[in-house]
Amino acid sequence: DDEDGDDRVGGRPRQLDGWRGALDGLSPGVSSASSSSSLADKDGQISRSSSRSSLKREKATGGADSRRSGSAAGSQQPEEDQLKVEGAATTRVQFQVVAVTKPDEDVKVVGSIPALGCWQPHAAVRLTTGAATYPTWTATVEVQSGVPVDYKYMKFNRKTHEVIWEVDIQNRMFVPEGFSTVLEDGKFNVERARLLNKNKSRLEIDQEGRTSRYNEYTEMNVQLGAEDCVYIISFKLPLRVTPGPLGSGEYEFEWHAGFGTNTSSRHAGYVVEKLRWLRKKAQIWYIGWLGIDIPAEDREVVSETLKKDYQCLPVFLQSDVAADVRDFTDKILRPIFHFQVPSNAEMCLAFSQPLVEEPAEGWDPRGAGSSQERKSAPSTATQERKSAPLPGTQGENASAGMDDAGFGRFGRAGSESGVREDKPSRWKTYNTVNREFVMPLVERFNDQDIVWVVDTELLMVPAFVGARCRSANMGFVFNTPFPSSDIFRMLPARKEILSSLLNADMIMFHCFSYSRHFLTCCSRLLGLEYHSMRGGLVQLNFRGHHVHIRSSHVGMDASTFLAKLSRDLDFEGQRLRWQTLLGDRRVVLGYDSLEAMSGTLLLLQAFESMARLFPSIVSNVVLVLVAIPPEDNHGNELHTDYQAKVEAHVAAINLRHPGLVRFYPRRMEFTERTSLFSVADVLVNSAVRHGLNLVPFEFVLCSQTKKGGFVCSEFLGCSRALPGAVKASPWRDEDLARAIHKLLHQEAHERSFWHQLQVDFCKSNTVFSWAENSLLDMKKIRRTMIDLGEDTKRAGLRVGIAKMPHKEMSSNYLKVDQVYAAYSASQTRLLLVDIDLVLGPILRPDNAEGTSQLASKQEILRCLRNISERQGNFLFLLSSRTRDEILEWFGDISGLDNVGLAAEDGYWYKWPGSPLGRWDARVPVMEGWKEVAHGLMDQYTQRTNGSWIEDNKGSSI
Repeated sequence: DDEDGDDRVGGRPRQLDGWRGALDGLSPGVSSASSSSSLADKDGQISRSSSRSSLKREKATGGADSRRSGSAAGSQQPEEDQLKVEGAATTRVQFQVVAVTKPDEDVKVVGSIPALGCWQPHAAVRLTTGAATYPTWTATVEVQSGVPVDYKYMKFNRKTHEVIWEVDIQNRMFVPEGFSTVLEDGKFNVERARLLNKNKSRLEIDQEGRTSRYNEYTEMNVQLGAEDCVYIISFKLPLRVTPGPLGSGEYEFEWHAGFGTNTSSRHAGYVVEKLRWLRKKAQIWYIGWLGIDIPAEDREVVSETLKKDYQCLPVFLQSDVAADVRDFTDKILRPIFHFQVPSNAEMCLAFSQPLVEEPAEGWDPRGAGSSQERKSAPSTATQERKSAPLPGTQGENASAGMDDAGFGRFGRAGSESGVREDKPSRWKTYNTVNREFVMPLVERFNDQDIVWVVDTELLMVPAFVGARCRSANMGFVFNTPFPSSDIFRMLPARKEILSSLLNADMIMFHCFSYSRHFLTCCSRLLGLEYHSMRGGLVQLNFRGHHVHIRSSHVGMDASTFLAKLSRDLDFEGQRLRWQTLLGDRRVVLGYDSLEAMSGTLLLLQAFESMARLFPSIVSNVVLVLVAIPPEDNHGNELHTDYQAKVEAHVAAINLRHPGLVRFYPRRMEFTERTSLFSVADVLVNSAVRHGLNLVPFEFVLCSQTKKGGFVCSEFLGCSRALPGAVKASPWRDEDLARAIHKLLHQEAHERSFWHQLQVDFCKSNTVFSWAENSLLDMKKIRRTMIDLGEDTKRAGLRVGIAKMPHKEMSSNYLKVDQVYAAYSASQTRLLLVDIDLVLGPILRPDNAEGTSQLASKQEILRCLRNISERQGNFLFLLSSRTRDEILEWFGDISGLDNVGLAAEDGYWYKWPGSPLGRWDARVPVMEGWKEVAHGLMDQYTQRTNGSWIEDNKGSSI
């Protein structure tokens, strides 16, 4: 450059207003490019000295000059970093600071390099100002690129030689990179960027990238209070409804938990009903279906009664619609979540696309004349939105039909609409019903209320809650197992279900193996990463929303159970009847649902094997098998073929060993059940896969006299919770038989020891402690996220249901409206564009994914050029390609000097304002490392089908 400061290089104006301090805080680097005056050799070809050559020259000249260390700021740099190396790339830096001065005062900048005086005030660089620019002072200095610089401003009195330093802040710092940069340092003696203030209390980051402050949630002191409002959304309210005379409009309600048709759902209902006792500490509201049809004219009265007397918000559904949801859950979701695959026919019918695309307006899942119906006629926009498909109705990547409030309008075609009646797919009905469960919540919701959603009937509710109640502190409770990723991804709507669940703040499982399966599904299907936290939680980030996984088994209300047992006047009489019936024989008890997942046949086979292996005990043992037949929504028994097989097997065993098995295919009431538990010596559970089962907890509390043992399947959820339980695989009948024999002959002191541990566990780990601890964890995490600066109310936190691409490896998405708003409100903008994704499909159309129409290369380049020419825009194009490939791509476009380029995944940089031939490297290339790396990489390439090695200057991939 000319000494007179001409701002033209090679006939092009120099860009002095670019980059505005964006390089502050970057790690030190070494420039591998020549200065701008030596970019071209005699032949006009671009020539650059390598990074290694630059280092050698720097070392060679490192001792040529001596250096005086400054004491003003207490900072000292190595000599080789402070010297300006001949031939090294340089950056023109413009310093800007706002300083109010007195007469005869100048503002100077002094720093750690010779160009800034090496901390000597008399050698500092003087800044200038003018009448039009005061109090802004500026100075331009050319410094070596890639060398970090510490500096400060000072005020210097020309008469008294008094120096006023910036004493309230630490040293300012930047790394000069690119052709030119502007440092807008704000006010004198005021920290320009708060993050650079070393005295500011900052979050410490551990080796895994987590903040230590984040782990302090376990030490927070939070409590449930009257101001806390918890909404528990379950498919059915824990109420028994008894209608009065027909047409009277009278109904009787009473709390009742046992509404399930199988063991898991019955015990899930027990847990839901028991949560109402938390009303002593917080407001608890229930949302759910009543289980029966309520006429439209009675719904308003019923709603008011339930709100006033029971704090319940009913969801009114037609019985056939509710039956469709139950049918879909029992035949599709429940088998999948229990590691069983439904038949192809059932899966296709459940997710099939209805023949009529647009449903009729007259259908509503609550029935005609519902008090919750929309009062006004739908608008044109709403009518257009009605035809939008729900998630999964057009494949796993289909998006949900959502209106501007987050809900769509979906239904079945009605005969009054003038179109053919076609029943929608069960998946579509499932989504429609899930939406209805959110309506009562929306009417009463306040910011930061806690929402609990329970079980597989309501998997899509979190998405609708996230769309309408964005600040909700939401939890989802699984009372079932969660399948492995190989099983779960067989669902056509797998991604839609995962995306809905990830709207929750906390997802709760009863054992960690189910949590691990869920995390694996998120990793394999959505590309999400997760890490563990102190206290046992696991955290993952989904589109900026933090989701936490909690693994803790629920207990039962031990104190209420024991009190009821002690007040039962018929207990002793029923117990004596069981003892008389069973005699002096040792009692092995099996108590579960009569279905294949309960493993009833496997238990019979194991007991038969025990009779074969240990024939001496046959006359002293009896198996009491209580199997409860599940029922469908119409009261009809399910799995009758399986029940016939069980009865045939029982008859065959009793034919060989008369009286060895007593079979009771019915449900037992409290007194009969607990008295049977009290006379049993061993309880056996042989479930193939089971989620929530509280029968072992009841057995422990009832077996105070005999102190019975517990043999459980390895696949039972509570097998990892109860201490002293003997685990065995139900598929190995001999192992299960030996486990039963072992407990029958267990020493009395050992039996007493383990039984006492089990009793203590049941009394201390109750349903109340489990629920309260879960709620407190949710409150602690929410408070921690707010303390860390997360805005829990912002729209980006709740994603609702969104359309997802085929390959979804990133969890962070830019929303167009937010980008437009931020762009319009800002004066300086840094825009990063991955040109491999933008230009790759155009240059290589054969490898392009999707069916969208591709724009031309010239059109894209024109857009990029227009963006770069806008004032305040700094455009940086990122690529994994080499420098030569990038220059070939952009060789036919002018004005590229204003655009920044990054080649080879950021190893080489061309900064905005730099000529096309100048490339800077952040770190030097060390020779010889590829030979070592390739030896190891070649071994993996040879053993991994479809893999190859891609070499660049600074990397091997």
